[in-house]
Amino acid sequence: MSRSDRLNRLSRREILLAGGSLLVVPLNALAQTKPDPAESGLSDDEKKQVAAVRNQAKRASLKSLRLTPGDHFLIIGDASNDFQDEVLSFCEKLGKAFLAYYKSKG
Repeated sequence: MSRSDRLNRLSRREILLAGGSLLVVPLNALAQTKPDPAESGLSDDEKKQVAAVRNQAKRASLKSLRLTPGDHFLIIGDASNDFQDEVLSFCEKLGKAFLAYYKSKG
């Protein structure tokens, strides 16, 4: 079964659990002190938000973080690149599904 097949078959409970675990990713991702090349495409407001998360992570003594930018989401974390890519793909698909649902409701 491909990753996209698994994402399309998620139950509401699995989606909520995945959403809850996404909260861990940003908290673990902000301890990096040197500039990240992925930040070059961010707006000033987004850069401020990333800096705030990194400061929080630094206070929590977390290790360095990586940014994985997408079309509508920005993943910040210390997880593997493969995991961050999978989370980003999930978020993008979930966002499209929610948008389609609410557009259908008017």
